[in-house]
Amino acid sequence: MRYLEERILLESLYQPTDMVKLRKEIGLHIKDTKAKIQKPSKTDLKIAKKQIPELNLVIGGTPDFYMEKFYKIWIQKYKDIHFIGFISEEKIPIYYSMGDIFVNYSYANEGFGLTPLEAIACGTPIICSSLIPYKEVLKDNAIFVHPQKPKLLAKEIINLLKDETKRKLMVEKAQLFIKRYTWDAVGKKLENTYKEFLEN
Repeated sequence: MRYLEERILLESLYQPTDMVKLRKEIGLHIKDTKAKIQKPSKTDLKIAKKQIPELNLVIGGTPDFYMEKFYKIWIQKYKDIHFIGFISEEKIPIYYSMGDIFVNYSYANEGFGLTPLEAIACGTPIICSSLIPYKEVLKDNAIFVHPQKPKLLAKEIINLLKDETKRKLMVEKAQLFIKRYTWDAVGKKLENTYKEFLEN
């Protein structure tokens, strides 16, 4: 049931949202601002900011027990990163929509890959690590970067942020792709699976 609940939520809650108000609230420039939500990677941010000084990194989420100590250190050390902390379910789509790109650069094993799908549903182009779950779920609707390659990640961030046409094309294409995860589409697949099971 959790899978179906997530698909319904993806269809009803995750929609493109106006970014201007939220950018004002957290102190980002309204124009020419590049914002993304991801796990911290200071190296790729430093490289990217050399070419795009107005680049902003926004990190949302509450750290677990193991990461809490490091999280507090990061807040003090990296003053140019916007640590938002807990984001309510209702506000998550706003943050997705706020970013010019969404970066999900994991290097460990991942599950279904729901987070990038949520960002796509909100009209935000994706850069993520080339882990098998992401590639299986996202197909060719994201830019994939090999894990733990910050220079390569920075290059892809810079290229995508400087290419507005490419971002728009990625979003347009992904909006067609995301329809396979609507309630109707998932319900039909589930119905067909049950029919096949009963017939065999």
